[in-house]
Amino acid sequence: MSELHNIYLKIIQGKELTIAEKSILENETENDPGLQALLDQMREMSEDTGQIPSEYLDNDQSWDRLLVGMESYNSVDGNTKKSGKEKKQSVLKISWIVRYAAVFIGLVLTGYAVYIVGFKEHPEPFMKESGDEIVLQLADGSTRILDITGNDTISGSNGSQVISKSKDQLIYSPGDGLSTNKETAYNRLTVPHGKRFGITLSDGTRIHVNSGSTIRYPVVFGKGGTREVELENGEAYFSVTRNENSPFTVHTNEMNVKVLGTEFNVSAYDEDNTVRAVLVEGAVELEMVNNQSETDRQDLTLKPGDLVTYHKTGDEWDKKQVDVLSYIAWKDNRLVFVDEPFDEIIKKVERSYGVTIINKSKTLENARFYGDFQLEDENIEDVLEVFATGKPFDYSIENGLITIKDTSEK
Repeated sequence: MSELHNIYLKIIQGKELTIAEKSILENETENDPGLQALLDQMREMSEDTGQIPSEYLDNDQSWDRLLVGMESYNSVDGNTKKSGKEKKQSVLKISWIVRYAAVFIGLVLTGYAVYIVGFKEHPEPFMKESGDEIVLQLADGSTRILDITGNDTISGSNGSQVISKSKDQLIYSPGDGLSTNKETAYNRLTVPHGKRFGITLSDGTRIHVNSGSTIRYPVVFGKGGTREVELENGEAYFSVTRNENSPFTVHTNEMNVKVLGTEFNVSAYDEDNTVRAVLVEGAVELEMVNNQSETDRQDLTLKPGDLVTYHKTGDEWDKKQVDVLSYIAWKDNRLVFVDEPFDEIIKKVERSYGVTIINKSKTLENARFYGDFQLEDENIEDVLEVFATGKPFDYSIENGLITIKDTSEK
């Protein structure tokens, strides 16, 4: 950690700076007026929380992300010279005050929010009241309601299909539902907003199913041939068991992802304007369906770190290299935002916490944020309070509806 970051840490903790440290800070603020806004945020945070223990903030990962954010800021607003192409890639359409607040509040959020949750009293997590449950539809058409606690076995109405459930995981063994019938038996899992669930398929492939998702998959894969599942709506992370003789394909309405054995994430929510696939490791072949004829379909090969985005409205796609963390953190019960528009953040927060959010704030329309939230430790009000610290706004919660307004609104 650099000397300047040590100074930041002391400010957050409410510790007095030495004469030498004050001199360093004065030089920094003279060269970069935007830094003063960040320092004000730090001091306010210190006043609100008291002296924050360093173990909650002093970790390499948080400071590394802070550095990335600062470098992005410098590349846009002044000091670092870049080529035209590089500038285009790094420009963030956000005011410098919002940038500093977002970078600081978001990128050291792991420490700050854990401190707030652990040491300050706050209400129990707010969840939208809803009758939505995790539903498993069996091959015989019957349904089962699943909870995320305890262990159980699930059988079909005729007793022919037996599935193990271990807390928030369904586990299929190679013999589950195996019969001499030629027709493949499928199950369908639906996970509502505010919940997540896992599946281990009969071949050992593991699937994390995100909030607001539905996936259809075979009870057992036959010997040889292909392994195929359908992500009918939503998002899922796949850790596919390698089998050279049996490719694994994930079908969505807009794209098909074909692999032999790898890890990747697919996001294909019906209500979103885009469909995304990001490769974590291995290699995949991606087929863009686009409702075209077989001869017009486009095939792509992805390497680790590649993100392919299909834009529904323009019937276009693009591919680029990314840091995969923000795209897959949800499977570890985290929400990670990296320079993300607030309207996109709202969608993810709604799904993750099972709430409905209406944003009436004009100042947040073009705001972008960084953030890292632990879903199991930080409730929806913690999330809103942190964002409001970076860019002040008011909000109300009534009957499962969250309304955000500018602070000046009455």
